[in-house]
Amino acid sequence: MTGKKAKERLYFQRSSDRRDEIRPATYLLFTMRPNSLMAEIHNRMPAIVTGEGAQRWIAPWPVSPEQLAEFTELFPAEEMVARPVSTLINSPRNDSPDCIAPTNGPFRKAAPY
Repeated sequence: MTGKKAKERLYFQRSSDRRDEIRPATYLLFTMRPNSLMAEIHNRMPAIVTGEGAQRWIAPWPVSPEQLAEFTELFPAEEMVARPVSTLINSPRNDSPDCIAPTNGPFRKAAPY
């Protein structure tokens, strides 16, 4: 990847020790530049793939560079809601609904990588 696309990243995580009927052995977290809502909070956001794009993403055949570019289109900020959550979310050791429970705390912008 070059230019603007080079700033987007694919994070591959292997987690076979926690595999069960809900969690797969592996997953991919595809991050990209933030939309206007997320830019207030962080310097990147997960790619949100819906509908036909999601079906192409999980299909068992290769994804073309053109299709991959479609996955980097920003999800509309107007279709999202942001709310402060507990700092429990900062550790992968915490795997509980408490991680995403709303809090009254302020938003804190994450430090850039």
